[in-house]
Amino acid sequence: MAAPVGSLLGGSVGAWIGSVLVVTCSGIIVLIVAICWLLNAEVRKLPPTKSLDENSLVIQGEG
Repeated sequence: MAAPVGSLLGGSVGAWIGSVLVVTCSGIIVLIVAICWLLNAEVRKLPPTKSLDENSLVIQGEG
């Protein structure tokens, strides 16, 4: 559901301020998210995707 809305929003903003600026801003946002993930110790401790199951995603302090 987010893909059509994002495409519509991105296209509208791109027509308004230019596609180069939209792509640049998107890249900066992705870079910020990647840095936040790298700085988050819990995310770095997650096991590889192939070995994930429901037990590996238990929130600490629950139950």
